[in-house]
Amino acid sequence: MFEKNSKADIAIYLFDLADNLKLDLSEAILKKLELNRKKYPAHKAKEYHTCERRTRNGKIQNSYQYQG
Repeated sequence: MFEKNSKADIAIYLFDLADNLKLDLSEAILKKLELNRKKYPAHKAKEYHTCERRTRNGKIQNSYQYQG
């Protein structure tokens, strides 16, 4: 897991990059969040949930079940 300093370094690099590219990072984030809301509407995301179980050989297998 990243340390707090590593996460801060990544954030600093991102803000510096956005500044150099004359990119409004806040605007870009808001646009991306809106695209995600349209692509993955909350009412549909709640219709499915993941069940995790172990197979006979010990591997984890995910299955999706409809909850409509």
